[in-house]
Amino acid sequence: MTHVLLWTVKEVLIEPRVNVITLGVSEIAQARKFYEDLGFKA
Repeated sequence: MTHVLLWTVKEVLIEPRVNVITLGVSEIAQARKFYEDLGFKA
């Protein structure tokens, strides 16, 4: 029981997130517009 309780607490405390995404593209303007349209900030 203790192991399950600790896992639940750990799940609540760790919030997954992405801060930086690095992409290699040949058409930077087109790629930038695509991701900005999805809601990402450049």
